Amino acid sequence: MTDSIHLGSDNGTGLSVLIDIGEMMPDIGFPIYSCRNFRRRNGLTVESALRELKPDWSAEMGVAIPDAIADDCIRLCCSLCLLENDPEVISPDVLADDRARFNESGDPKYVDKARRRGKVGWDVGRQIEVIPHYRRPHMALVWTGRGRVMPRVVPRRGSVVHREVVGRVPSGFGGGAK
Repeated sequence: MTDSIHLGSDNGTGLSVLIDIGEMMPDIGFPIYSCRNFRRRNGLTVESALRELKPDWSAEMGVAIPDAIADDCIRLCCSLCLLENDPEVISPDVLADDRARFNESGDPKYVDKARRRGKVGWDVGRQIEVIPHYRRPHMALVWTGRGRVMPRVVPRRGSVVHREVVGRVPSGFGGGAK
């Protein structure tokens, strides 16, 4: 239901969370957002502040977002704000062709170029090493047909994720083969 989340600041006292529901205003082609303003309150945890959160003026306009979804979006935004200044966890996303040059230099011109071309986003956790693990079999929704317009539910097999990391695990301890 939520297409994307945009963060805005309020002089460091709160968050304006705009939840894009994926619909456009018919006459002007502008996206319809549901807005929740979340203000930081001294002495309260995020959960306590969420329980006191009252719907604001925008809850009456446009499409109503269930409170549970809005609360989850606010929790996500608060979590991301805690990581905001750590470039090893959150970094701006750039065009695929420029990714290697951006990683080497960190030059913001690659971020500006991506934004000029309509790509505004962030990589969350790209630099974090993930251990190999087994992904269980599950049912998945895939889009099929010409133009990928027909949804179909298909079974997915289980698989080993990050299989290449297994080869780097040290072995040969205790005098065994290396």
